[in-house]
Formats: sequence, structure tokens, C-alpha cells
Amino acid sequence: MKRKLPQIEGLVALEAVSRLGTVWQAADELGITRSAVSHRIALLEERLGYEVLERSGRGVSLTRRGKRYANGVCKALGLLVDADDDTDRTAIDGTLRISSTPGFASLWLCDYIVQFHEEYPNVELEIVTDPRRCFGYQRGRIHHLR
Repeated sequence: MKRKLPQIEGLVALEAVSRLGTVWQAADELGITRSAVSHRIALLEERLGYEVLERSGRGVSLTRRGKRYANGVCKALGLLVDADDDTDRTAIDGTLRISSTPGFASLWLCDYIVQFHEEYPNVELEIVTDPRRCFGYQRGRIHHLR
């Protein structure tokens, strides 16, 4: 017996509704109308032979069976996304020098340094604050982070 896969559009719509909790948020994220999200899920339900969403005046919620199915769909879509990530970030090394104003470095950039270092542990980060970019500074400073 040949198995027929559901359309990917319906699976993506279900994953978005499952994760975000509402059809309108899923529609906004996917860049389509609420009607399109509902239509895609209705086609998915038709293909599956059971309802994955309970519809009420207040919105929608996943059925018990829909929750189990949505969990599997989320895992499967995650595998598809990860299959394309063939970049080995630990293989990236070298030095990244960022030149900015002291304010930008201290007020914005410092919030993201830890995350960057976790994703690219072999990259040495140099932050250069240039005195010509900000009044009141006599000398630029170079900060080496490892």
C-alpha cells in the first residue's frame, strides 16, 4: 500500500498554530491570511481523517489526537530544518574585529557577546572603540575577548 504524505503547507500551518496558540498569530508569522491557515488545516484534517483542531467562538485549540500529531510534526519539521544546517560552527576560527562607538559597544553589543561566543567558540573577538566616533574620548581602546 502506497502512503500519501500530507501537503507541507498544512503541516507548517499546524506547527505554527500549535506553537503560537492562535490562527491569527500563525497567519501573521506565515505571511498569509487567517482563512488560508484554516483552509490548509482543514485540508490536512481531510487527508488525516480526523480533526486536529477544536473550533469554538473563542478560537481554536488542539484536540488530544491533534496534540500528539502536532508534536510529531514539530519534530519532523525540526529535522528538516536541521538537515540543511551543514555548517560546523566549531570549524570557524580566526579574529573578528568590530569597530564601534563606546556607547554602542557597551549598551548593545555586550548583550550579544556571550551568545556569539557560544555559537563560535574558536573566534577571537576584538572590539575597537574609536575616539573619532564619539566626543570626549582621547584614545581608542581595543578589548580582546576569548
